[in-house]
Amino acid sequence: MKLIAAEYAPGEDRAGVARYVSRALVAVLDRRYPGFIRVRDPGAGARSQRASMRAPSMGVCSLPRAIHALAALLAFSVAPSFAQEAAGNAEAGQKVYNQCRACHTINQGGRTTVGPNLFGIVGRRAGSIEGFRYSAPMRAKHDESFAWTEENLRGYIRNPKNVVPGGSMSYAGLRNEQQLNDLMAYLQAQQ
Repeated sequence: MKLIAAEYAPGEDRAGVARYVSRALVAVLDRRYPGFIRVRDPGAGARSQRASMRAPSMGVCSLPRAIHALAALLAFSVAPSFAQEAAGNAEAGQKVYNQCRACHTINQGGRTTVGPNLFGIVGRRAGSIEGFRYSAPMRAKHDESFAWTEENLRGYIRNPKNVVPGGSMSYAGLRNEQQLNDLMAYLQAQQ
């Protein structure tokens, strides 16, 4: 039996993951249990072109249906790990955070320095650390009930002046997408 190799891209949808997993599963079953998977003679008509699988307790069933059902189940358990990989690595994010350390602390109850403490920043309302002197544009964001959702925080870290024009943060922004993902994972872990 000849298998079609498939390349998996981490951004691919779950159906793509299911196709990839089903091909990999067929290859494993074929190597581990020779004869377990068999393909009927393609010359015998359209019906015989479908592959089938025989197991003592299952009888004959459609290979695509059985494999795709199992692959879909696996895809739902595998896909979150691919999403987590795309989301970032908190350990690597701690190294990226070292750029922020010159102005910010991140420990719970930590002091404010040049910038506010970032502990619990994800989901927090902008300009809400007591005792820190925020710029007028950041105070305006606070008055608008602007919150540091993951999306808003990503935009701010990429380019602070786009999110808070006239703000006082003197950081050019983080353009590397993987570093941004890692930093976000680290910030989310600090809750």
